[in-house]
Amino acid sequence: MTDLDKLLENINNRPPSLWNIMRHQLGFSIDMCDEIVDAVEEWMPKEHDTNSYEYNKCVRILRERLWDEPE
Repeated sequence: MTDLDKLLENINNRPPSLWNIMRHQLGFSIDMCDEIVDAVEEWMPKEHDTNSYEYNKCVRILRERLWDEPE
């Protein structure tokens, strides 16, 4: 398996974003999804300047999973 194959497999196996779950599984309107995800994003902790790489990585991954990925 090449590096490209591994990357594509990782992308294809990602769980749906919060926005996609609310929009497609729960039937929320686009505007409501945007408002809720905005509120969650504001509520989430920010990355900080300590040496805690794992903490910042976790926060970054969670933030990435809030929004729908562009096609």
